[in-house]
Amino acid sequence: MNLLQIVKKPFQYANTARKFTGYNLLKHRTPVSVGFIITHRCNFRCTYCDSPNQVEDEMTTEQIFAMIDELADMGLERLGITGGEPTLRMDIGKIIDHAKSKGMVVTMVTNGSLLNEKRLGEIKNLNLLLMSFDGPAEIHNTTRVRASYDRLMETIKLVRSKGIPLWTETVLTKFNLDQIDFILDKADELDFKCLFQPVFNYPLARDKETISSITPSTEEFKKTMDHIIAAKKAGRKVVGSVSYFEFLKDKYPRSEKYGCKAGEISAAITPSGQVVPCHFVIKDGRKWPNGNQIGFREAFAQIGDKGCKGCFCNAYWELNFISSFKPEAVINALQNRI
Repeated sequence: MNLLQIVKKPFQYANTARKFTGYNLLKHRTPVSVGFIITHRCNFRCTYCDSPNQVEDEMTTEQIFAMIDELADMGLERLGITGGEPTLRMDIGKIIDHAKSKGMVVTMVTNGSLLNEKRLGEIKNLNLLLMSFDGPAEIHNTTRVRASYDRLMETIKLVRSKGIPLWTETVLTKFNLDQIDFILDKADELDFKCLFQPVFNYPLARDKETISSITPSTEEFKKTMDHIIAAKKAGRKVVGSVSYFEFLKDKYPRSEKYGCKAGEISAAITPSGQVVPCHFVIKDGRKWPNGNQIGFREAFAQIGDKGCKGCFCNAYWELNFISSFKPEAVINALQNRI
């Protein structure tokens, strides 16, 4: 972090706190964080994900630039790029750089399989790269594609050699609940942090029968939450807050809304430019406003009540806890520079 970044950081935190205070006191809706599903296309066919089967037009580079410009004018602070597999977009580096030029914190989720020296050079300005990691080779390869584990390990080493901040994302199923220590040991060995969240039914997941078949029992899941909380308190490389894991332990398996602020201080944008409260209502049958047609400011104003059944997504719940000024979650966010 250079001197300018060090000087700017407290002002950025203060600005974020001001927006959260404005929402809590006055219900002033402003998108602080947006998840951008840049494509549904993916070169993997993961057990729990149905994204590759979604058909939707994708915005052009120029349309995405215009979207970023408008979101910047609205005060957006974080753009989280997801997929599908974002690196299938050959313009991904240009998009990241454009968002960075507008002062945004930019993160990206990837399976890592398409990253090499050249592609890493294109995305080097990311604030954070997140890569999927499901456990030992026999579990990771079964959940994703054959031989993907070895490729993942190679990519993690390459990413860290370039100094790009890296977290892994582990989707907890009944097959990897007992692999927390394996993943954390790899984090110590290769120098990355770990994010954990449960598999659950949502619109872009596979069919309910498939998800049910890999969902852990409530008793075993709650034991795993205790294990992760202990690891977090022991200083292991766990990203999530204790508040989040205690929430999971208390509420699982019923993913109700519990006062979620998605659609009020955050939103999601689909490949074609639809603005939705979050990822989990995309396919609920409603027609969502499209920012390319009416402008993203107006689209955000029109999304209204999300009407969802709730979720266990780490990104949304950490933001809920932080924006509510829950002390432990705020401290955790500052420690992880979230």
